[in-house]
Amino acid sequence: MHINAAYQGGTPAQLKGLRLGALKQSILRNVPKSLNKTSAFEHLVKVTVLTEERKFTLEELAKFDGRNGSPAYVAYKNKVYDVTDSSFWIGGDHLGAHQAGKDLTEDMDIAPHGPENIDRVKLVGTLV
Repeated sequence: MHINAAYQGGTPAQLKGLRLGALKQSILRNVPKSLNKTSAFEHLVKVTVLTEERKFTLEELAKFDGRNGSPAYVAYKNKVYDVTDSSFWIGGDHLGAHQAGKDLTEDMDIAPHGPENIDRVKLVGTLV
């Protein structure tokens, strides 16, 4: 089992493979002494426990189009991201230009922005 975690001051890659207890200790070492460590742990940590990284085919990705209450996922450079909660992806639609449930790698070349915005959404798997 692998644990990927994001916390202030660290990245999932830095913590991959840590056991949950070790992960918690690693995070707590980085919490300022002025904060209650239990509260800080609960508020600073987002932990996703994965038995293996989720893999999506294009057919599976298409099911996550953001319509009818389904989550909205997009792929970029073989990584799949959850854009469901992004204010730029309402109902799986990106400003009338793109629909969720697709690989947008080639579309990024014509977008008015670069790939830097992809870091604002959650990575959920890989495109195979």
